[in-house]
Amino acid sequence: MAQPLTLLRDQEILQLCSPKLFWPFQRVASLFAMTILWSKENTKSDLDAESTEFEAGPSSEASEAEWVTSLWLDVKPAAEKTDEKKRPVLEQVTALGSDIFNEDPLAGCSKRGGWRLHIAVGQRSEQTEMMGFIVFRIKPERNALIIAQLAVPEEHRRMGFGSLLLKTLIAEAKRLPEINSIGLSSLPGSIKFYKRHGFKLIHRLPDSEAKAEGQVYMELKTPTKKKK
Repeated sequence: MAQPLTLLRDQEILQLCSPKLFWPFQRVASLFAMTILWSKENTKSDLDAESTEFEAGPSSEASEAEWVTSLWLDVKPAAEKTDEKKRPVLEQVTALGSDIFNEDPLAGCSKRGGWRLHIAVGQRSEQTEMMGFIVFRIKPERNALIIAQLAVPEEHRRMGFGSLLLKTLIAEAKRLPEINSIGLSSLPGSIKFYKRHGFKLIHRLPDSEAKAEGQVYMELKTPTKKKK
């Protein structure tokens, strides 16, 4: 059985997350960066079945069989590839993205490329492993936050990592006054997952634009915020 998660205090969050937090996400880090303790008994599932909800419970000490999971926010691949702790995780992101999307997720994650990267990371003893990642960008001219890629390794699906990453961005989009919607292109197998999080199917992508048969454009409207 999965052990209950423990919400982290602010100072612990800042220690676990990437030291270079993009300023809009510092607040959302306090809301969503957390410790999640999982046993080896969790099972595999499909890519789109990641919507296990988190319930806060009493804290418990981690054993050798349990993962301690945190979010690395706004990871800068070019600057952090030299970090011995982060390099293996970034290599796992590249491998998973190339396998699912046929492209390296890190390629556009730079100041010049404009894409940003959050990673869910599990730590156990001396082992550090990527539990999922999301690539996105904010487009003020369209009043939108665009998600390019969201993926979770097969062995870590149905544990809520996809939901954790997605909910982090939804919360931030709702806080930013210039963002009115979140848009993404979904592969057929992930449509139900996004619908469970409030996204609506807008239209099917033309074959000339789709990277896979049946790919669709989906959108989530966020409430209009008053500018301070």
